Parts: sequence; structure tokens; C-alpha cells
Amino acid sequence: MLLDKFIKAGQDFLGCKFPIMCGAMTWVSDYKLIGALGNAGGFGLLAGGIATGCMMAHLLMMGAAGIQMGTRFVMSEECKAHPKFKAAFKKANARDAVATPQFDSRLPVIPVRALKNKGSIEFSKLQIELMDKLEKKLIDQQQAQYEVENFWVGALRDAAINGNIERGSLMAGQSVGLVNKIKPIQGIIDEMVKDAESELKRLNKIFMET
Repeated sequence: MLLDKFIKAGQDFLGCKFPIMCGAMTWVSDYKLIGALGNAGGFGLLAGGIATGCMMAHLLMMGAAGIQMGTRFVMSEECKAHPKFKAAFKKANARDAVATPQFDSRLPVIPVRALKNKGSIEFSKLQIELMDKLEKKLIDQQQAQYEVENFWVGALRDAAINGNIERGSLMAGQSVGLVNKIKPIQGIIDEMVKDAESELKRLNKIFMET
């Protein structure tokens, strides 16, 4: 099994992402992977859609050694993201973070999740235009793929640093719907730990009573 190879190679941790919820998407089933990793004697860090201590507590109960958060820390005082970028996160809900569409297998797209804006709409239109050009043999597949990949070059930086939230990439996980306040990083961590401890105590009480 691949996990056995990781552990035998001396890997201490393996990061796992929830495919449906995270910004940088993957199609690995995290529940099965974290269970298999634990059975093999390894440790897993789970990521994707995590924003509260309660969620962290339940993932630890599943066997995770820890968690990784990205979207949550964008909404920290220390994060250097543009104020417009943070404002977009603050207004967003979970359904606003949509996966990058792919309309044709000839034009593969790396799946990421981002807030829908003019840029994402234009990207969809671009794919449709390129598909039409391919059908009419006005462009070859290599040229078409270049245009697909070139569209988002520098787009995340453009949004996060320059504040172009209309056409830049607003990459975010679905936990964006749980994040509406900007806090210091220490405050975020303290809140996470406090809420996780509270939830673990609640669960322990339930288990002790059954």
C-alpha cells in the first residue's frame, strides 16, 4: 500500500485535504486515508473547510494528529492580504466558494475553489470559445491549453496583494462562510483551542454516560 511506503520512508506526517471544501482541491477521500494512516502507525494532518475548534475536535476524534487552516488565517490582522481581499472573504458564504469548471477533457483544468467573480465567469467563457476553435481546427490543443493555463497566471497575487477582486483569483475554501471577523492570530488559535477543549469535554461526558 502507498501509505506503507510513506511510513517506511520515514515520513512523520501526511497532509490530507477535504476535496469538497478546501481551496486547493484534491480527490482523495480523507476519511478513509486518515483511518488507513492511523492503522499503519502514521500521523495525518487534515485540511479543508476547517475554521472552528469544534470541527478540530471531531477531526482529532477521527484520528487526525492535527489540522491545517488557510482560509481562516486570511482573516487575521497579521495577514498581508489586501483589505479588499479580506472584505470579499467577510461578505462571502460557503456556496460562494465554487470549484473551477472544466468543460472539455481536452482542456484539463487544475481544480481549485475560489469566490465567484468576473474573472471566473470570463474563464468559463474562454473555455467555451477555445472548444469552438478546436472543433473548427482554428487552434491546436497545445495552443488552447496554453491559453487556459495562462489565464490565471499571477491572478491570486493580483487579488490578494493588489486588491483586484473583480478579475483576480479569490481562492478560498468553503470555511469562508464561517469566517466574518478579523482577529489577531493568537486570538484565533486561543479560540480554536478553547472551543476544541470544550467540545472534547462534551463528547467525553456523552461517552461516559453510555
